[in-house]
Amino acid sequence: MKNNKIEKQQIIDNLKLSSLTPSQQDKIIKGLMDNIAARINMAVLDNLSSDEKKEFFKVLKSKKKSSVLKFLNKKIENFSDLAEKISVQTVSEFKK
Repeated sequence: MKNNKIEKQQIIDNLKLSSLTPSQQDKIIKGLMDNIAARINMAVLDNLSSDEKKEFFKVLKSKKKSSVLKFLNKKIENFSDLAEKISVQTVSEFKK
């Protein structure tokens, strides 16, 4: 829990949201995280074949985060780099 508070505070500081109420901050952070997740999902689907997509959806249904990440790291070269790049790009666009 402490890590999440530290990360949230870093996001608030980075995006200069400290003048907003905690409720407003939470709303903005949630929207940003939802946007990042959607962009990563689109990139994942763009990188998978039809058969891999079917397999991916089966893994998603298991709701096991570790299985999903294992699948993505196996099927998409440099998945973590891709996710990081999308995250940085999305935050950068938000700052504009």
